[in-house]
Amino acid sequence: MTLSRLTAIAGIIALSACATPPKIAYENPTLADVTESELRKFESAKAVRAYLNRVQKIELETTVTGLAKKRYAQLFSQDLAETDACVEEDCETIIVTGSRLTRNPTLTNNQKAGVDEGDIVKQIGDYLIILQDGGLYSVLIGEGENGALEFIDRANVYRDPNVHTWYDELLVSGRRVIVTGYSYDANASEIALFTLDEKGKFILEDTFYISSDDYYSTENYATRVVNGKFVFHTPIYIAGYDTDDALPWPLLRHWGGSFYASQYSDWGDLPTNQLLAPEDIYRPVQATLSPLVHVVTVCDIAGHRTGEPLECRSSGFTAPEGYQYYVSE
Repeated sequence: MTLSRLTAIAGIIALSACATPPKIAYENPTLADVTESELRKFESAKAVRAYLNRVQKIELETTVTGLAKKRYAQLFSQDLAETDACVEEDCETIIVTGSRLTRNPTLTNNQKAGVDEGDIVKQIGDYLIILQDGGLYSVLIGEGENGALEFIDRANVYRDPNVHTWYDELLVSGRRVIVTGYSYDANASEIALFTLDEKGKFILEDTFYISSDDYYSTENYATRVVNGKFVFHTPIYIAGYDTDDALPWPLLRHWGGSFYASQYSDWGDLPTNQLLAPEDIYRPVQATLSPLVHVVTVCDIAGHRTGEPLECRSSGFTAPEGYQYYVSE
């Protein structure tokens, strides 16, 4: 290799090392124009569209190189680590102890006392309720220290084995069994309600679908039951959305008690309620070029009557994709 060629290569390396990388989205001061210092709701759908148009414009103006992307990931990981840390006086100490026997003794290792989390095994009285491959099973717990287990009943949560739905977890409230999952055919979270009678038999009550772009996070599952209320999280992706189209606000659809009453061709004919309006959505307090709306919904499970709409209220929070889910009384 000639000396002139070596000199040219060295010059290129030196220029590359000295070049200032472009400012990454995380540090882009322009994002301050679309980021709030406190929680404040959008005023209208027009305000939401204006926000999305502004974010999309900033994204087009921002060049993110491979080096900047790597640095962004490092900064984001560092922020998460700092967020998870706490000083001693601000930390909550949780001591796990034995609990008294209740109608629904908790088998799940909950992160908060008094707040039940989803699982695949629950207990109602003398019965274990098990979720397996889209089916519910009830098992009677025999009396005595070495009491035998007796299979009592099975009910399919799914309507058809060919329907692409993943059933993730179940919760219980009194004698009501709540099964949650995600339907990829419907792009919606599915909530199926059953009652376990005194003989351990399942009675299907209702099935509801809540439009969602995903179901649960990689860190923890997305459903809780507290004080007879069913609390869950569903994300709605809005980054890059064509603002000339109708914005994808989540809908609650009531399928009814019979899995065979309708087919997906009748999806649009199901009784439908809009859970969220633009005025229910908070503007972002974190800078992001990839916003989504985290929808938190609270439904009255204890007061629900079979065949009637599920009474729910929702709030939306515009934020980056990563999140932690925590529910208290």
